[in-house]
Amino acid sequence: KHVADAVVDELLPYKNYVYSITTDNGTEFAEHKTIAKKLNAKINLIPKIISQIIVKVPIALFTEIIKALGLPVFLS
Repeated sequence: KHVADAVVDELLPYKNYVYSITTDNGTEFAEHKTIAKKLNAKINLIPKIISQIIVKVPIALFTEIIKALGLPVFLS
């Protein structure tokens, strides 16, 4: 299964709440235009080095913020 299909499958039930997705510009998101079109969302591509810096944010803190907002948490 392609990454684009997996992303769309997981987020489609929440389409009305997905306004944008930010990801690095790795090859796994080569089909970002397909994701954007199917979810009617904006895709923000950032350089891979920036995404590696952002990952330094404690995931537990990020998860708690998302949960507090009542949003689903998708972590691998």
